[in-house]
Amino acid sequence: MSWRPRSLPPARSWKPPWRSRLYVIVELRAATAEQARLITTLQARVAELEGRLGKDSSNSSKPPSSDGLARATRPARGDGGGRRPGK
Repeated sequence: MSWRPRSLPPARSWKPPWRSRLYVIVELRAATAEQARLITTLQARVAELEGRLGKDSSNSSKPPSSDGLARATRPARGDGGGRRPGK
């Protein structure tokens, strides 16, 4: 058997040179790093907003008027509620 060189693929199917691929890799790494920074910032913001969401006038220094329109729950009475019918 004699050695034969491989035939080259058609020019239109060649892949871009390695430097172009390296440039794409560098750009993708930069984008990934930026996204990681953004995720960290947004996680901190969500934690802060969730902390604010759980506060009302009973567990912070906010005035009762800032609690919104939700009605406060009344404590249940022990005697059944006032006058009994028929007595």
